[in-house]
Amino acid sequence: MLERDGNMLALATLKLSMNRLEGNLPGSLGDLPKLKFVSAYLNKFTGIEPNFSKCRSLKYLALSYNHFSGEFPQCLWDVVGLEYIDLHMNKISTMGPGHVVANSFLKELHLTNNSLTGEFLVPLKHCN
Repeated sequence: MLERDGNMLALATLKLSMNRLEGNLPGSLGDLPKLKFVSAYLNKFTGIEPNFSKCRSLKYLALSYNHFSGEFPQCLWDVVGLEYIDLHMNKISTMGPGHVVANSFLKELHLTNNSLTGEFLVPLKHCN
């Protein structure tokens, strides 16, 4: 979907919402070092390929109203600086084995209207 050229490497905002995009969120998004804002809600995405840990500037990730299912994408806990994750209205069923919400930058996490079961572990040392 995204090619590696000088113009795309400078991309800071990506808005793909309210389309009919399918499949996985492209892995090439993880190669955009200046990416701060991703809005891709109301599509038909089913998975996340990118390793967003390279996106040191990423603050906002809105992926609600898609078709994500199964385990919460564990790669999102590793994104240093990520403040906002919105995955509501998907079909996420578990947070994953032994997960711990340890991203001390995270200010908002929206997971309403999924199919979550099991425990949700939040260490108190990260709560303000």
